[in-house]
Amino acid sequence: MQGVTKFVIQNINVPIIFTGYEVGVNIKTGQSINKLDKKSPLYVGFMHFSKNAPWIKADFKGNILNNSSYDQTAILYAVRNGEGVYWDRIEGKCIPDDFGGNKWVNIKGSKHFYLKLKMDNEKIGTLIESLMMGEF
Repeated sequence: MQGVTKFVIQNINVPIIFTGYEVGVNIKTGQSINKLDKKSPLYVGFMHFSKNAPWIKADFKGNILNNSSYDQTAILYAVRNGEGVYWDRIEGKCIPDDFGGNKWVNIKGSKHFYLKLKMDNEKIGTLIESLMMGEF
């Protein structure tokens, strides 16, 4: 977290809710998008990602691949919240350093929170995929 990110974390005056690496890394989504029309913007975007993302393109064999769901978990929280069902919200403070890292301190009243996954990875992955596919 360098530059702008560090500045924002230190100066923003609204609550910040972090969905960290540990939340999205084991929630895999994407393969169900192979069922969509090949001209769908969602299909085209995910296909491009599967072909070109440095960490998965070596496994690409013509179909969209599952991938970790960092952005999807953040969107799920923003749209549906899910506190107490999908995750718990833990209060504390994120303290960024000058080298792109950060440290979490457990204190009250900071307006910083992180999400701790409460639901099974596979179940929440299925939920996220169903929402991505428009199956509300």
